[in-house]
Amino acid sequence: MILLATGLGVAIGFGKKVSLTEIPAVVRDTIVREIGQALIDKIDLDKDDDEIVYEVDAEGDGIDIELKVAGDGTLQKKKVEEEISLSKLPQVVHDTVTREIRNLWIEEVRCKTRLGGRISYEIEASGEGKEIDLEVAADGWLLYKKIDDSDDDDNDDTLRIEAELLAKSTPPTLFDIAPYRDALVFYEYHVQRRIKGKFKGDRIRVTHWAIYDNQL
Repeated sequence: MILLATGLGVAIGFGKKVSLTEIPAVVRDTIVREIGQALIDKIDLDKDDDEIVYEVDAEGDGIDIELKVAGDGTLQKKKVEEEISLSKLPQVVHDTVTREIRNLWIEEVRCKTRLGGRISYEIEASGEGKEIDLEVAADGWLLYKKIDDSDDDDNDDTLRIEAELLAKSTPPTLFDIAPYRDALVFYEYHVQRRIKGKFKGDRIRVTHWAIYDNQL
């Protein structure tokens, strides 16, 4: 725990859990408004770039909520995850999931909504000696894919990371690339966590096929 002595002689402890009654009213109002009927699991008092922040975890009826609220009540981060059925996936998302997991058994589907309304879908599937985790954007673009294979030879050259999509290039059309038959798109990610392999830095750019052999 880090203690900060203020000019009023009050010590603020960072990295500790606090209750709803211990936080400023403006912060409490924001939390209550954003979580609705969900129940608070914990509130952590922390410091982010010399700014006091409150990190909140709440849950209720298949929904998990994460908030980050500044000391003045400003909502800085919100993530809502809800367990949904496969039938509720948008068709473009369903098509991507089907292509990536093929005949594997889908164990869980979750809808993730971030501050600003950006939506993505997380899918867990297993079978044939492997487990696959996907994250797919609402427009059907594959944001993240992780494969745990029991037959993996643990190749040291393999890089596995957990990352968030920051930007992507505009996919070309068949007309744009004529007379060529193949084209790539570029994705830029913010690296949140390195799972396996060697990597330095907090951003990475990756290419994916946008068109292959004249097929979208």
